[in-house]
This record gives sequence, structure tokens and C-alpha cells, in this order.
Amino acid sequence: MNETLATSASMACYTFAGLPFDVVKLRLQTQGHERVYKGALDALVRIAREEGRGALWKGGAPNLAADLAYTPVSLAASGAFTKVAMLLHLQKSEGDVITVATSVETTVLAMFASTVRPKKFAYFWKMKSYGCCYAVAGHCSS
Repeated sequence: MNETLATSASMACYTFAGLPFDVVKLRLQTQGHERVYKGALDALVRIAREEGRGALWKGGAPNLAADLAYTPVSLAASGAFTKVAMLLHLQKSEGDVITVATSVETTVLAMFASTVRPKKFAYFWKMKSYGCCYAVAGHCSS
């Protein structure tokens, strides 16, 4: 339980520290042919100046929800796959158990995470076409 709370708290810090870069990346990916921004630095400066610094943290709730949902699954999968690797004797040396468990865990978690991230991208694209902004988690649920 303590490990889950500590990991969740660190993921929250990580999410909000990296969110401005995620916003810039998403804007660059969805700008289309009109090329609104010249590059990442131009997008970062213009978003902060034209929409306010708070715009760099738009969509924080969906990102945090995705990361917090991912954390317990990650911890559970890590323990389970390490035990499976040890039970099946998939090791020739001590490091092999970690390698096998991490490989399987990463594959499963990539499938889990891939269901969350495209939803955010699709929502942003839809809202952009209507002239709206990516705002809160409740808007992503449809």
C-alpha cells in the first residue's frame, strides 16, 4: 500500500512537471497543414503568451487520471510476472528473472496504456475542430 501511494505521488509530480511539454507536443501533432507553430519553443512561448501560463497545464486531470490508473496495475503486474518467471524457472542467472518479468510486464502495460492515450488525442482533435480547448477529465469520457 505504501509503495502504491509513494508511486502515485511521484507520478502526480511527474505528470504536472511534464504537462507543459505534453501540451506543446499535442498542439504540434494536431496543428495540421496550416502550421500554426514553427516548432516546440515557438509553441511553448506563444501558448503561454496568448492563452496565459495556465494553458500549459490544460488537460492535467485526464493525464493524472491515466497515470494514477496505470500505477497500481504496473505494481501488481510487476510482482505477478516476477513470481511467474521464478516459478517457471526462466532464469539461468539472477538477472534473468528481472529481464523476463520486465519484458512481459512492459508488453501488458503498453496494451493497458494504449487504451488511455489515444482517447485524449482524439478528444483534443475533436475539440480543436469545434474551436474549443482541451479542458477537464469529464469531457474525455464520451
